[in-house]
Amino acid sequence: MPEKLKNDSERYRTVARICCSAAAAVALMVWLALELGIPRVPSQGHPLILMAPSTVLASLLYAGAAFLIAGQGREHRVARVCLAAMLLCGALVALLSLCFPHGWYSGFQLPAARPPVGVTQTPLDNMSPITAISFLVAGCAFSVLLPAASQGKRRARMSFWVALLFLAGYFMLLLAYLLGTPMFYDGLLFPPSATTCLAFMALWSAFLVLSLPAAWPDALLPDGGTRRSTLALMAGFVLLVPGLLGAGFFYHRNMESERLREVQGRLSAIADLKSGEIAHWREERRIDASFFHQNRAFSAIVESYLRASPRGRGEHALHAWLASVRANRNYDGLYLLDGEGRDRLGYSPDKDPPPGPLIEGAAQALRSANIGFVDLYRDRLNGKISMGVVVPLFDALNQRRKVAVLALRIDPEQYLFPFVRVWPTVSTTAESLLVRREGNHVLFLNDVRFNKESALRLRIPMDRGEVPAVMAVTGRTGLVKGVDYRGEPVLASLRAIPDSPWHLVSRIDSHEVYGPLRERVRITVALIAALLVSAVGVAAFVWKKRNLDFYRQSERDARRHRERLQCLVNVLQYQGDSIESILDYALAEMLGLTGSRYGYIFYYNERKRLFTLCSWSGNVMPDCALVDFQEQCPLENTGIWGEVVRQRTAIVINDFSAPNPLKTGYPEGHVALTRFLTVPVIDQGSIVAVAGVANKETEYDDSDVTQFSLLMDAVWKVAERKRSEDELRQRNAELERFTYTVSHDLKSPVVTISAFLGYLEADMKNGDQERIGKDIGYIRTAADKMGFLLGELLEFLRVGWVISNPVWVDFQDLVQEALQLVAGPISRRRVRVDVPVNRIMLFGDRSRLVEVFQNLVENAVKYMGDQADPFIGIGAEQMAGETVLFVRDNGMGIDQRYRENIFGMFNKLDVASEGSGLGLALVKRIVEMYGGRIWVESEGEGNGSSFRFTLPKALGRSGE
Repeated sequence: MPEKLKNDSERYRTVARICCSAAAAVALMVWLALELGIPRVPSQGHPLILMAPSTVLASLLYAGAAFLIAGQGREHRVARVCLAAMLLCGALVALLSLCFPHGWYSGFQLPAARPPVGVTQTPLDNMSPITAISFLVAGCAFSVLLPAASQGKRRARMSFWVALLFLAGYFMLLLAYLLGTPMFYDGLLFPPSATTCLAFMALWSAFLVLSLPAAWPDALLPDGGTRRSTLALMAGFVLLVPGLLGAGFFYHRNMESERLREVQGRLSAIADLKSGEIAHWREERRIDASFFHQNRAFSAIVESYLRASPRGRGEHALHAWLASVRANRNYDGLYLLDGEGRDRLGYSPDKDPPPGPLIEGAAQALRSANIGFVDLYRDRLNGKISMGVVVPLFDALNQRRKVAVLALRIDPEQYLFPFVRVWPTVSTTAESLLVRREGNHVLFLNDVRFNKESALRLRIPMDRGEVPAVMAVTGRTGLVKGVDYRGEPVLASLRAIPDSPWHLVSRIDSHEVYGPLRERVRITVALIAALLVSAVGVAAFVWKKRNLDFYRQSERDARRHRERLQCLVNVLQYQGDSIESILDYALAEMLGLTGSRYGYIFYYNERKRLFTLCSWSGNVMPDCALVDFQEQCPLENTGIWGEVVRQRTAIVINDFSAPNPLKTGYPEGHVALTRFLTVPVIDQGSIVAVAGVANKETEYDDSDVTQFSLLMDAVWKVAERKRSEDELRQRNAELERFTYTVSHDLKSPVVTISAFLGYLEADMKNGDQERIGKDIGYIRTAADKMGFLLGELLEFLRVGWVISNPVWVDFQDLVQEALQLVAGPISRRRVRVDVPVNRIMLFGDRSRLVEVFQNLVENAVKYMGDQADPFIGIGAEQMAGETVLFVRDNGMGIDQRYRENIFGMFNKLDVASEGSGLGLALVKRIVEMYGGRIWVESEGEGNGSSFRFTLPKALGRSGE
């Protein structure tokens, strides 16, 4: 077996072992949960279905056996024993499932395992028949199909499809759990628990992975550029599972949310309706009472009735006043109590005396002088529930004197309780409840739906905060979820009844809320299963088609890769004499690579936001008729081709004639473009160049962008290498000139010292003191000259190597400091100096920048000549888009022949003049250190000179 194929097979076995470990971990987790009595773990939060201990043991056995098979191979002795054990276990559980189709109870319990509290619907050790069949099929598959898989692809593929089928089935079962409705639970068979589904999914995944290498061995070939269609089908299936699972889950959640909003809206509407109507009903009772309250005529009649003799009371006018109250069906009793609380007049069907709560309410009403309600109470004599309204009556002439109390007894069964009890829609669990707080309990005022004798008897402690009634009396309103008086989960809407101690609870059982979703869940699960099956078929078809497309695309990519490499090789092998020639050649190669007609390369300066044309294709100029052609273009003047810099990414336009808000229009005479591609060249995070091609016959695609970008990056590196080589060549030439100059100019003092040492030796032998003194003087002069030259040379070499911390400095301050250093020569020659007015900030080594102006001014003073009005001008001006500094004078001028030589080391136009000749060389070195250049302009001897130079790096900081 090839080493690569062997390594791939080992990876598959590793994945299978991981799956087996996952199955064992699920079983051990359930075992531990059963030991600790935690019901939510073995049931996955569902209160009905648990993973049985016998299922835990069988899962551990199967997972361990599959792990050994995956690790040691099917032919190993230990693996064979495991296979036999799996087959025996599968046959045993299948036999028991046939004998007990509704589940069987083995009596086996894990050590210390006990049924979780609150889970009593299913015996703890009942194994689902579906689980038992799965164990049997898994045992047969591992014991029969898998060992035979190495003998033929047909059996191996059968093993694969069996594993895939069971994996999909358990996925459907698990999906039903996730959606909140276990499958088969309402039928003859109860389903496996959610943890059982997880364990079997892990086991069948291991089986699927183990059968794959034998079923499709060519899928593991090391040089197989693509996997075979079956492997792609499996991968597509695995990838589609989370998507379909998520889609089904969110679809179910959406339906659940819609259903919940619907029920919540209905509950809120009913609660608002009932609470409003109850408040209105109480207000009507208050209005009835207010008719008698502070009614002087009625009080006078009552007082007259109380003073009348018993015989005279029979036909008294008071009876006529109270006739309307007696006719109101809301009142089933009427009592007139005197100021001492004694019953003076009563209308009651049962002829009973006024009950105690009414008497107590009457006394309180007399004390408060206000109408009062007597809350719901149960009569001790007949057990009837009533409530009342008490109206205090006072003397018509003296409102402080108590006359009597009119007590109106209300029968809540006439209107209040029926109104609360009725539900406007068909429902099996919904109801409305009136509650009030009494001490540390909540008292239910009306009969609840599932307890007909609960009015004023059913109480719930206040410490049961999950009960909606408790929430209501504590001040909560609106929609809540909780547990009702039966312990059932409910959805409730809470309202407080204004001006009363009552609270309204409109509630409905949660199972009724979500009941209509169960059928939809089953349909959703079936739909997802159908989609999975369809997706597998589509994936297989698409994979076969894409195999051909992949090979074609691979061939095209390989061809383009070879072309790009060949272009790069051609560029690398091209012997160009300059960077421009290399870029011209690279551009021609890129046009051939992309099949384009036109192309260009622009340098880009990010600091100045300026494009500078570097190269363009040779066929552009014959087709181009631009009147005002410019090689430089600011970024702000560009249209869509400048977007490559603004967006810092490639720009592709395959229909240049289409409207585009980024286009600014062609310049007059520009070549017509049909398609366009441009890419940035980025070096160390900065865009250094942009390249573009145009007018390809076919559309530019991602491959063109990739090829173009990679080639341009490589070309730029080649150009940078060429630039480095040129700079190195220039440095070497400078070093050669430096070595020659040093050896030449330092040789003269050395020769002088050597010669006069010989003279000194001879004169000392002759004792000629006068000549000895002269010899020593010549030697000292030569040594001083050598020391001076060496000092100047050391200062020259320090430029670029020893740099002080850069600082911001004003151009005018630099000039003034330099003028102070050469103030002596300026004053002696009476030179008039024109100082700059430009406001320019420079960033760099202050002392070096001062040296530039000091040496240039000193040089101008030294070579001023016999000018009657000597003048030196210092300033800055803009030339070709860059800042150029200058120091000019009206002195001796410079012959054109010496304009380049004057910047060499130790070069002096006047050999007899002071100095070492390193001043201008030092200036040039400092200017080059800041990326600039220096040159001299002069119309000849006697016409003065103008030294101009640039400092891009120092000026560039000020623009940032």
